[in-house]
Amino acid sequence: MHEHPGQPGLQTHDPPIPPASPAQQGIRWWDRQGLRGGLLGGIGFAVVELLVMDVQEGQTAVARLLRRIAAMWIGPEALDPDFSFAAVAVIGTVMHLGLSALFGLFFTWLTESRAVKSLFVQSRASLLAAATAYGLLLWPLIAPFVGWEWFARETEPVVQFLAHLCYGVLLGLYLNHRLAPRRRS
Repeated sequence: MHEHPGQPGLQTHDPPIPPASPAQQGIRWWDRQGLRGGLLGGIGFAVVELLVMDVQEGQTAVARLLRRIAAMWIGPEALDPDFSFAAVAVIGTVMHLGLSALFGLFFTWLTESRAVKSLFVQSRASLLAAATAYGLLLWPLIAPFVGWEWFARETEPVVQFLAHLCYGVLLGLYLNHRLAPRRRS
């Protein structure tokens, strides 16, 4: 008899299932890392943007950031200071974290071939460079593609460059960290 792994005290006759090896984890494992790395990159993105905006604008930085992000879903009316800040805060936070995770997942989808992952396992620099370039390319490609032309008028290029750079670097560093055990084996 063995104790059930998820429920202490519950006994079972079946032997415990060993955790999946990295080889068995496959693409699903890589996708999960992309989601997590995307979230980490998104948090870093927000921190960089808020720090730069705070220096430029002071106390209104958080509100402006959340309004711009919420406007991606609601539309430009979310930029109006009379629009409900509670709605903006919730929608802006959910949108930002959701898009960050989704873009991290897209990166892993783009790089899930065995040849590309093999290169990343062998070279930390190649993964970091690819993720950084990906983060920077998100900025000029996504907004016009989905019809957010107004977004470019509401943001500063230097701030967006730094924030997207941070996103890509953190995504690459996280994925490098997660691939480290595979490099040793």
